[in-house]
Amino acid sequence: MKVLFVQNFCFEYIGVSYLSAALKAKGMATDVLIEKKPSKVIDYVRSHKPDVVAMPVITGYEAFYRRVCALAREVSKHLVMVVGGPHVTFFPEFVRSPGVTFGVKGEADTAFPHALAHLDALEDLPNIITADKPHCELAPLVADLDQLPVPDRDLYLDRYPFLSAMPNKHFVTGRGCPFGCAFCFNVSLKEMYKGKGPFVRRLSPRRVIEEITQVRKQHALSAVRFDDDVFVLHKQWLRDFLPLYARRVGLPFSCLIRAGYVDDDLAALLKESGCRFVQFGVESGDPRLRNEVLQKGVADKDIVHTAAVLHRQGLAFGTFNMLNIPGETLRQGYATLALNQRIATDLPWCSVIQPYPNTRLGDYAVAHGFMDAEKERIQGSYFNRGPMWNRDSRKLQRLQKLFFLACKLNWSYKTVAFLVSLPLDVFFRLVFFLTFGFRYMKTYRLNLWQLLKLGLKTRGNF
Repeated sequence: MKVLFVQNFCFEYIGVSYLSAALKAKGMATDVLIEKKPSKVIDYVRSHKPDVVAMPVITGYEAFYRRVCALAREVSKHLVMVVGGPHVTFFPEFVRSPGVTFGVKGEADTAFPHALAHLDALEDLPNIITADKPHCELAPLVADLDQLPVPDRDLYLDRYPFLSAMPNKHFVTGRGCPFGCAFCFNVSLKEMYKGKGPFVRRLSPRRVIEEITQVRKQHALSAVRFDDDVFVLHKQWLRDFLPLYARRVGLPFSCLIRAGYVDDDLAALLKESGCRFVQFGVESGDPRLRNEVLQKGVADKDIVHTAAVLHRQGLAFGTFNMLNIPGETLRQGYATLALNQRIATDLPWCSVIQPYPNTRLGDYAVAHGFMDAEKERIQGSYFNRGPMWNRDSRKLQRLQKLFFLACKLNWSYKTVAFLVSLPLDVFFRLVFFLTFGFRYMKTYRLNLWQLLKLGLKTRGNF
């Protein structure tokens, strides 16, 4: 059986790599296609004749996958069309789209291969949904992640030399997040998996090193990015892993932390082990928006202290920020900018908020009249505009485009208020692309040519 994974975003999906490894362990062949045009997906299906087309659906891009399913069914009545990913997990009704054979809800490492081996009994399988059965029981979570096969990174890197040549590659050392941010899907996912085993799990240090060394042997790798939601969550794990990483890998790396979770000792250990850059969420400079609306659970003092620790230890850092939060004013948006200026953020990052349906923030936005309930309003990109209806939405969206420049040049509120009142949206977008590209180049240690190639391949997602 040959399985073709299809996605419309130029990126290595770690979940797909895990599934490919699981399928290959069962004797199946796998392939991946990154394509933005449904018609070209169908051309590929006609020429390569896979038995199964599997698609990880993300909210905001569901129309693309719905179109692929409908067109693929016209190619062959026997082609098995499978949908999964976060959108299908939280909106199982998507499985009723024309052309879909079945969907996979939740973690699919064991459920997907098992379903392909039992296509005649899908209704009886955990994690599997169909048009006639859009709800299902979930199997217990895999408690020991080391039992899973090493992700099949060659699926992407052999197929797309461009990705193989990228010097900075992403790795994930665990699954799950214990925190309850209102804008994150983890809250709903934890509730969904309640009683199904530990939600937060981590690979052993040895296993993470094995994956990195496998990639390094066959592909370009000069820097590592750890994409765990909070890489510094378990300090004993870090004390075991970081010295091993320094000895066995020795490459510079970046990671995601959480304000309040890094002291001087840990920051020093990170730096000694090769860490050159960390990122953490500020989200909003207004404490009420950050902790009552977004439910981040991080105080100003945590942010300021964490920044001070990083500065003392010589670790560069970036921050994640959001604008156009439900009920946000321009003055509150400027508070986010001012907090980043205060802590001297090296590389600030800012998005226009997307309150996804079935998150606490999405429910809040709809209940308080800031957003329409139709999930189709969610945009694929969080860099342009969002579905929010704030009084200052237009100005906040303009500030998002200018955020990096305003932070690094220490603009005052008066300067910001004047600029965002001007109808110069095309110019502001140009400023954003230039500053975003600079930040991306510095964050991922790319040269200008690598940045330009990446930008050309992903421009449609902005």
